Amino acid sequence: GSFVGRPASQEELASWRGVLAGYDHWSSAVPLLREYYSRHGFGITSRNSALRWSKGGFEEATEGGLACNYVPGAPDTQGAVHLSATNPTSFLSPPTAAAAGSMCSTVLTALQTPYDALAENTLRHCAGLPAHHAVVCGLPGAGKSWLLWEGTLLAGKEAGLRVIEVPPAELPNILDIARGCARYPRVHFILVTDHVDLPLKGQVAADLVSGSGGSGASGWPSNTLLYLGASASSTVSRSDPVVSRCPLVVPLMGLQDEEAFLQAAGEMLAAKQQEVRAAAAPADGGGGGSSGSESGTVLSGELREAALAWGKQQGLSVRSAAVFARSCV
Repeated sequence: GSFVGRPASQEELASWRGVLAGYDHWSSAVPLLREYYSRHGFGITSRNSALRWSKGGFEEATEGGLACNYVPGAPDTQGAVHLSATNPTSFLSPPTAAAAGSMCSTVLTALQTPYDALAENTLRHCAGLPAHHAVVCGLPGAGKSWLLWEGTLLAGKEAGLRVIEVPPAELPNILDIARGCARYPRVHFILVTDHVDLPLKGQVAADLVSGSGGSGASGWPSNTLLYLGASASSTVSRSDPVVSRCPLVVPLMGLQDEEAFLQAAGEMLAAKQQEVRAAAAPADGGGGGSSGSESGTVLSGELREAALAWGKQQGLSVRSAAVFARSCV
């Protein structure tokens, strides 16, 4: 059957309420309610694209309203959705904060190739096509957490994806969590666990290998994928039984030199400046003019020298570039 779409935005919910309030009898509103549940689902998964597993069940994470709007009862034929621009702090935040609406609509040049690989897999999953469990690995500060959290949601949110944070301490319960997702067969889920020390050992490894090896009623649910973020100290090998269950291994090479660091810092700074302008536009009654993102991409003069000094002190990484860009706004 069909899968549910993204959760309704606040504006959409207000529109639904307004239409429903116009009915004299609730029975007349039943077709509209059925349309709502068909589009967005019901229960906790209908309210947010970002969830977490805690104390044996799902709970909501905070995730901003990033979707386009439509009128209840009308075809959903809107064009491209506008997502808020990069908040550099999202590169530094833990997963729960990364899902808190600081969505990055600008994929860094340095992360474009790994983003494309994971996004293609994510979209195949959301389309009901064969897709793979994945492992994301790389150097500290290379952008693994951004790719796992915001990159995955950026790729799949409009296609109805729900991303679920699974703390590493909850990995022993991963099969129970997957079965919890199976209770919502019309929703596509991706379980994301970051900072996992590979290779896994003991019962956790055995459960992952056995549970992810099959599908159907007795195995891993077809509406759920697992994305693992390998810790910096991990050894990622395709001979590892757990990694072998994750055919998609996405390595992040990090920033290779000073020019790559300057480009990353400039792209994040430009995106942050664009976000500030966009937030101010309604108050100015504006909305016209160019995005201006290109003009802030190349750092020059004192700003370039300051960025280089920071990179040499803190390391030439995506994380340190994000800290620098944040300090400039």
